[in-house]
Amino acid sequence: MPKTDHRVNLTATMVAKLPLATTGQQYQRMDSQVPGFGIRVTDKSRTYILRTRYPGERNAARRKLGDVGVISLADAREKARHWRKLVAEGKDPGQVAAAQKAAEIRKRALTFSTVVDDFIRDKVKTERNAYDVKLDIERDLKPKWKDRPVAEITDSDVAVIIKAKARTHFDKRANRNLGGPVAAKNLFTLVKRFFAWAMAQPEYRLSVSPCANLSASKLIGETPVSRDRILSDAEIKAFWLATGKLLSPYQQAYRLILLTALRKNELAGAQRDEIDIDKREWIIAADRMKGSDKGKRQSRPHLVPLTADMVTMLEKLPETTGNFVLSTTHGEKQLHLGTKSKSQLDLQMKEILGDNFKPFTVHDLRRTARSKFSELGISDAVAEAIIAHRRPGIVGVYDRHSYAAEKRMALERWGRHIQELVEPRESAQVIKLRG
Repeated sequence: MPKTDHRVNLTATMVAKLPLATTGQQYQRMDSQVPGFGIRVTDKSRTYILRTRYPGERNAARRKLGDVGVISLADAREKARHWRKLVAEGKDPGQVAAAQKAAEIRKRALTFSTVVDDFIRDKVKTERNAYDVKLDIERDLKPKWKDRPVAEITDSDVAVIIKAKARTHFDKRANRNLGGPVAAKNLFTLVKRFFAWAMAQPEYRLSVSPCANLSASKLIGETPVSRDRILSDAEIKAFWLATGKLLSPYQQAYRLILLTALRKNELAGAQRDEIDIDKREWIIAADRMKGSDKGKRQSRPHLVPLTADMVTMLEKLPETTGNFVLSTTHGEKQLHLGTKSKSQLDLQMKEILGDNFKPFTVHDLRRTARSKFSELGISDAVAEAIIAHRRPGIVGVYDRHSYAAEKRMALERWGRHIQELVEPRESAQVIKLRG
């Protein structure tokens, strides 16, 4: 069949009926709607083409847009228009497509696992709660998104994980609660923070966060956080008895949080070189203490005078080869006080208190200790020094007194109070004499 270049209004029906050329021959049908667009037919194929003078070439040339049957007429015509626009802008469509393909390959190479490992190394590693954050990522996020390109994670993907985390259920095998509204809210905060960090790194080319249009309240409802939960004397006694049924080092860890009023990670991250048993002092480095002033860290080293009870607990801990005092990995990693150990503690307290058991957080122990300090007549200045709160105003700036002696006396008084709650003194019998 002779070669012809008729310009016609190509239709899908017409394209479908075009016969293959005879052996060794070819012909074309050019479109009347888009200049240079048409179909090239050989004895083996039908191919959409665009004939024009491409950037960098002296003469017009024919390039393939796609095969008939693989790409539709409408899509081929639209692709031809797009190519003509690129040519008018002085861009070679082939080079543009190659650059886009390379970018797509780079994007797919940046999996969630790759980027989140960078996040842990460059951002999380130096934070006080680094261990907990890494554990949440390894447990809740990596199993779902490990090999997903980070740029392809959508708001729906985030919503599925957060809603699943919000559904509280007790795992008998793990002997702990998995998830819940508070845990889901904390996980959402972590995901949101991760994507905000990734967007700020140019190499990931991430322009939109999947969390942009999501909120924790819409995903899981309001999760009121109690900021006034204080354990009663009966609950303190139950807590102490319940911790006695936990294995070491969890038993000592929870009791020391109540005795010292430290934050969970400040306690769990205790290191050998911070503790001097002979001097009965524990000095926590400034970079492990919470404290900020308009975003700039203003933490100070924190002195914890060790009472006799604290020293006894520390000496009963299993010997470790690493630097962490409280550890289940021979001191290589700090102890993780997560939902598993807390659930076991709650179960023990429920057995003691029955229906009177009320949920509480580990941070409530710190609040309880601070409130009890006031009840025991400990001054606000000493109480605030024990919990490492900087006093407000000019006093907080210039008062650098360590209150070491006062803190030791206060912590000893607090320890005696707990002991009296757990093991009340026998009250003297009173015998009424007849007159």
